[in-house]
Amino acid sequence: VVIILAVLQYRWSNQISEATGIRLADSLQMSMINWHSDFFRAFSEICFTMGGGPGGEAGSDLDLYARRYQEWRNVAATPDLISQLYVLNPVANGQNHAFQLNRTTRRFEPVEWPAELDSLLEVLRRAPPMTVSGTPASDIDRGMPAALPDTPDQEFADRFYPVSPLAGWRFESTIPALLHPIAGSTKTSSTAPSEGRDTQDWIVIELNRKTIEEHILPELAQRYFQGTNGLDYQVAVVAGSPRRHVMYSSDSDFANEDVPDADGTMDVFGRVQDHTLGSPIQIFHKPSQNKGSAAFAGISWFPLLRDVPENQDWRLIVRHRRGGSLGAFVAEMRRRNLAISFGVLFLLVICVAMLIVASSRAQRFAKLQMDFVTAVSHELRTPLTVISSAADNIAHGVVGGKQQLAQYGSVIGNQARKLSGLVEQILLFAAIREGHQRYALRALKV
Repeated sequence: VVIILAVLQYRWSNQISEATGIRLADSLQMSMINWHSDFFRAFSEICFTMGGGPGGEAGSDLDLYARRYQEWRNVAATPDLISQLYVLNPVANGQNHAFQLNRTTRRFEPVEWPAELDSLLEVLRRAPPMTVSGTPASDIDRGMPAALPDTPDQEFADRFYPVSPLAGWRFESTIPALLHPIAGSTKTSSTAPSEGRDTQDWIVIELNRKTIEEHILPELAQRYFQGTNGLDYQVAVVAGSPRRHVMYSSDSDFANEDVPDADGTMDVFGRVQDHTLGSPIQIFHKPSQNKGSAAFAGISWFPLLRDVPENQDWRLIVRHRRGGSLGAFVAEMRRRNLAISFGVLFLLVICVAMLIVASSRAQRFAKLQMDFVTAVSHELRTPLTVISSAADNIAHGVVGGKQQLAQYGSVIGNQARKLSGLVEQILLFAAIREGHQRYALRALKV
């Protein structure tokens, strides 16, 4: 029975540990997915409000974007998220055109190309122009559909231009900024031909890094990783590799270096690598057969933004405050449960052994009691037999004469005293066993 219990206990402990690991992993993964969804909500509001192009209006109608910006600012939860708003057109001959929104006049005004956006020059020059329908103009000129990439520019366009003008936003994490081509702006007063082809206007939204680091990221950490006594997890968002920049950390010393025992990591702007099981989230415990709520992590949650290179991606890192990974915690819990279970079984074995020993002693004690009763009965029967015989002889006239009667009386008295002594010994023995006997202790010269 003990062996069967041990085997069952081992199996049950494994099942409980696996279920606990899946539950903790699913809970953490859903928290990270919700964190990611809320984080992108701030970006999606900007993309939906500012995206889509003029929609048939003149591409040079920059006031349209000024009005859209003001509409977004009126309803945004963090209106300081947008630092600057530009309409840019990079031209290969160096005559770059840049317009910046003047928040006071609410109009776009020509400015010099912003130095902080120099990294966008080559990126934007590589992209072919896009028509109002959302198709690269190079495809229309060649009479080819957008789905047949055959040149580097065409491959770039396929990654950048979706069917819907709302999608296809690009996030430049190093600035940070959101940018999107303006549909129908291939020939405007603010553009110039470049190397025999038209150029493209871009809406570029420079984001406020300080607002992201000091407001959005801390609020999201409090919202999704908060416990009863503060944050249950250490949370950090780091940017770039191999040059590492900690954008936010719940603890001053967390994520300054790589965190090998992190419970969960997420490529914030990464996409799914394997469309069946892959996910930009890595959790300490992979649920069995990828079932349950965590299985939905394998989808592309935010189709408005395109891929970000791995060396520029941001990464969310979480680790439980108890120290060490939750995976190690689950394994340690399993070992502890097994130790307790087998300890209980060991105590059960000891108790059974003690019960067997106690039963054997009880049987021996019962035998001693029976022997005691037999011995006492024999000792009592001897004087009683003598007394009974003497009484019968006297009663039946066997005894004659005064001397013989005195002799019989002496025998009866002796046997009666002997019987009385036996009774006293039995009573003393019973008193000792019951604890009623009292002793007067005194010094004795040995």
